[in-house]
Amino acid sequence: MMYNELLIHHGETGQIILPVLRPGNSHSNRWFTHILKIIVAKIREKHQEFIGPFSYKAESWEKAQNCFAKVESTGKGLNVRYFSSNMEGLEAKELYWDFYVKRGDSSENRIK
Repeated sequence: MMYNELLIHHGETGQIILPVLRPGNSHSNRWFTHILKIIVAKIREKHQEFIGPFSYKAESWEKAQNCFAKVESTGKGLNVRYFSSNMEGLEAKELYWDFYVKRGDSSENRIK
């Protein structure tokens, strides 16, 4: 028997996240599509929420600001939100869930 490997790598780190041995007499596209569908389904089940920092400077700003992106898969597509903060000492998730979400619950959502 002959087997060919199919390796799925993490896009940012390059680490192997899923090694698969497939029969050597089959075309790789057949296996790749099936495995990719399984991976996407697993990610959607978990709702792989990501909140990460980045630096951004608009033309009218004197210096770059600390900004954050919140990205999650809702099953209907990606939900992307951006926010900026000058608060220090808090992780991105803490800023979003413990400050910005609560702020909206206390004032902005009551206006609706």
